Amino acid sequence: MQRKGISVSRQRGWSLWSLLSTLVTVLVLGTLAVRLLPVYVDHNMVITVSRSIMESRDTANLSQGQFRREVSLSLRINNISEVDPDSVTLVRAGGDLSVRINYERRVPLFRNIELLVSFDDRVE
Repeated sequence: MQRKGISVSRQRGWSLWSLLSTLVTVLVLGTLAVRLLPVYVDHNMVITVSRSIMESRDTANLSQGQFRREVSLSLRINNISEVDPDSVTLVRAGGDLSVRINYERRVPLFRNIELLVSFDDRVE
């Protein structure tokens, strides 16, 4: 079909539907990134705090309460209030020490829809 010398099959560009669907996809993925990125940044900081306590102190002589106080203080200094210090525990297995980090975070997405992010890590 020819229209004013331009072939319809040669026309290029985005239709309204492809533009809208791309825009909606970008908005949804952007919203997910904005909501989830702080959760993973906080979790990375919890792992870093646990490693630094394990490396800088004589953790073999720390009680569970002393370890939790150290973790709580470090989390407060780093402005992480969403993670409960009780979810970070010192585990003694034989002669080895490790830290178990086990907690969940709920992140609101839209109205009554939430994302549940679960973490269960071990730092040695």
